[in-house]
Amino acid sequence: DEQTKGKGRRGRVWESEKGTSVSTSILLRPNLAARSAATITTVAALAVVRMTEKLSGQNAFITWPNDVILCSKKVCGILCECEFTPEGKPDYVVVGIGVNVHQKSFPAEIEDKAISLDMVNISDKPIHREDVIKNLWQEFSVLYDEFLKTGDMQFLKDEYEKHFISMNKPVVIIENDSKIEAIAKGIDNDGSLLVEVDGIIKKIDTGEVSVRGLYGYV
Repeated sequence: DEQTKGKGRRGRVWESEKGTSVSTSILLRPNLAARSAATITTVAALAVVRMTEKLSGQNAFITWPNDVILCSKKVCGILCECEFTPEGKPDYVVVGIGVNVHQKSFPAEIEDKAISLDMVNISDKPIHREDVIKNLWQEFSVLYDEFLKTGDMQFLKDEYEKHFISMNKPVVIIENDSKIEAIAKGIDNDGSLLVEVDGIIKKIDTGEVSVRGLYGYV
C-alpha cells in the first residue's frame, strides 16, 4: 500500500505515499543470454504503455530506457535487477514497476515532472489500483511470451518505437562529465538506443548513461 525505501536507476529514491500508487514487482527465471536480461526493461515499458492507455484513455510514451510519460510528465518508473550464474546467464530477474495512480498533487520539487493516472484520466470509468495491477501483468505476460521467442525486441521493436517519445528528435547523452548531442533513431533489437552523431549511427547501452530529450518532465 506504500513504499518507503524504493529506488530507481542510479540509486535515485522512489517513494510512494500510502494509498496513492502501485509498487509491484515480479520475479522471473528466464533461460536467456546475459545481454537479453537488460532488454526486459523495454518489454516492461511497453506493458505499462498498453495498461495506461487502456485505463486512462491518454496516449502514453516511453523515455528510453525505463520511464513512461503521460501529458509530458512521468507517470511510471521501471527498474530491473538481476543476478548471474557462474556461466554468465541470468539466475533471476526482478522487474520492479512504480505507477502513480491516485495522487492529486506532488511536492514542489517534482510537480513539473510527475503526474498520476487520476490527474489525466479521460475515460468514462474511475481507475482502481487493482485494475492497474491486473492489466499491467496481463499485458506484460503477453509481451514477455513474445520476447522469449527470440530473446530480443525484433517482434516488439516497431510498437516500442511508435511510443518512443524522442524518436527522430534531438537528445543529449550524458555519461560522467561528458555530453553528446545526437538524434535518437530508435532502438536496436537488444533494446539499446540508436542515435545519430555527425551522420554516424551509434549504439548506446543503458549502463550509467542518461538520455535527456526536449520533453516536459526533464
